[in-house]
Amino acid sequence: MIRRLKETIEWNDMCGGSGPGTRADWCDDQSENPPNIIVATTITLAPGASCGYHMHEEDSEIVYFVQGKGIYNDNGTEQEISAGDITFCYPGEMHGFVNTGDEDIIFYALVIKE
Repeated sequence: MIRRLKETIEWNDMCGGSGPGTRADWCDDQSENPPNIIVATTITLAPGASCGYHMHEEDSEIVYFVQGKGIYNDNGTEQEISAGDITFCYPGEMHGFVNTGDEDIIFYALVIKE
């Protein structure tokens, strides 16, 4: 199956974060995702915007940063992230990040059922 990007949604409070951003889901609705994928999306966050610190209780998330830089909070430990970095958040773990650069952060995110 090939999907074409159809819609980008404005988003100002990603997982309780703040600041402007956009989300472009890879499928029109969740029923089109592969069986274990809850979310498959491309997200853009403006400078200063953030993804709120949150827990993944019964799922995992893989994030691949395509552009930009920021600070990633991995279960209470903050580290710098930049384009090319991949983060993993497993069930029972917490994460979040903020765009500390002067350009948009663009990343691909997969949330996977356990």
